[in-house]
Amino acid sequence: NLAGLYASNFLPSVAGGDVLRPLYLFGEFPNMRSFLYASVIFERICGVVSTLVLAFLGGFAHALAGNGPAYLLAAGAALFTLMAVAVIACYSGKFFNLYSMLPKRVRDPVQHAFNAWSTLARNHTLVRGTLLTSVLMQLLIVIMYWALVRSLGVFVAFSTVLFAASLAWLVATIPISFNGTGVREGVIAYFL
Repeated sequence: NLAGLYASNFLPSVAGGDVLRPLYLFGEFPNMRSFLYASVIFERICGVVSTLVLAFLGGFAHALAGNGPAYLLAAGAALFTLMAVAVIACYSGKFFNLYSMLPKRVRDPVQHAFNAWSTLARNHTLVRGTLLTSVLMQLLIVIMYWALVRSLGVFVAFSTVLFAASLAWLVATIPISFNGTGVREGVIAYFL
C-alpha cells in the first residue's frame, strides 16, 4: 500500500499508484491476479462512495445552515443520486454485463475480475467494514483540514470544510496532474 502511495507522486491522479499495488503481489500470488485487481477496484469504489456521502452531508448541512448558496444543496443531491445509481447498477450486475461484447481474449480476464469483484461485494461484512473504515479515514482527513484552517485564524464552518475536502479528493482522482497536486488545493481554495 505504501509503495502505491509513493508511486502516486509520479503518476496522474491520486489513484495512479493503485495500478502498482497488485503488481507488487503478483510474484506471491500468481494465480490470483484478477482477485488482486478486483480488490483494488473494490477498495476504490468504497472510497468514492464514502467520499460522496461525506460531500453530500457537507453540502447539505452547509446549505441548510444558510452559510452559502443553495447550489451546494443541489450539488449534494446530484452527488447522492449519482452514487445511488452507481451502487444499484453495480449490485444488479447489468452494468458489468457489457463485457459480453468484448473480444474473447479481453472478455475472459474481465469476466474473471468481475467474478472476483462480485465475491468481494457479496460479503456484506466486508462491504460494511470497508465503507465504515473509509468514512472514518476521510473524516479524519477533513478534521485535519479543519484544524489547519482554524490554526491559521480563519473561521470556516465544519460543513464547508467537509464539502470542500471531500469534493477536492474526488476531483483529485481525475488524472489531470501528478498525485492531484494543484487540483486538490484549487478546489479547497475555491470553496474556502
